[in-house]
Amino acid sequence: MTELTQVIPYEGGVVKLVLPTTPCLRFIETLDQLFAEEVSVFSLIIDTSKVKTKNVRLIAGVIGWLKRNKPRIEKYLRCSVVVVPNDTVQGILNAVFKVYSPVAPIRMVDDVVKSEAEIWTFIESVERTSKP
Repeated sequence: MTELTQVIPYEGGVVKLVLPTTPCLRFIETLDQLFAEEVSVFSLIIDTSKVKTKNVRLIAGVIGWLKRNKPRIEKYLRCSVVVVPNDTVQGILNAVFKVYSPVAPIRMVDDVVKSEAEIWTFIESVERTSKP
């Protein structure tokens, strides 16, 4: 049975995605749902602490999704914090960002507890620097 990405909404326009041990292309469906046309601005915590395998099809799929959805990402994503707990995840992110640079501010942390504290500081920083 395929594990699905967990979507956990927080107050203040923050959404946490918890990726399963072996992420699949359904992760892209989750992203499509988050960036639906009627969505409001939000921030993401992407928890990859369970990920244990590289999925080349998923990497290619995410890169393609990022390219196709650049305008929606720029419009709706305030910032992201990604939990990068191991070399496998770091390798995946390096592959994605080598091909496609992030269009919204992003920070990497090494554990889940840090991500939940960091997102609020990051949101404040992004909002302070984006005000005219």
